[in-house]
Amino acid sequence: MPSACPVGGGRVDYRLRHGSYPASRTQSRKNAEELRDWVRRHGDARQKEAVGRVRRIIRAGDGESGDAYVSTDINGGTTPVRDPLATAGAVAEAFAAWKGAEQGRVAVYDVFGNPMITARAF
Repeated sequence: MPSACPVGGGRVDYRLRHGSYPASRTQSRKNAEELRDWVRRHGDARQKEAVGRVRRIIRAGDGESGDAYVSTDINGGTTPVRDPLATAGAVAEAFAAWKGAEQGRVAVYDVFGNPMITARAF
């Protein structure tokens, strides 16, 4: 079954692929704020700049495992990004450090729902 992007919308029902719908918009924005707060305290300068682009984190996992979909404003925010792939990579690294999970994958999407980083293991 093809993968559906919960951020940009897809043709396959997300619930069929993952067993449930993603977190509500309020929860996904709260997850993003928690990541930004954590990176402010623990991240390096590159991660701090990159996570400012994070808008939502959908299905953040349970701390031990799980997949996450990170929605950003890369390629469409109020200020341009010099290196979109490096920024997406820094977001994925920051997410993996924040979750401290044993296993899981993170995908980072640009403002249009296009995948920048997919299935980065952590």
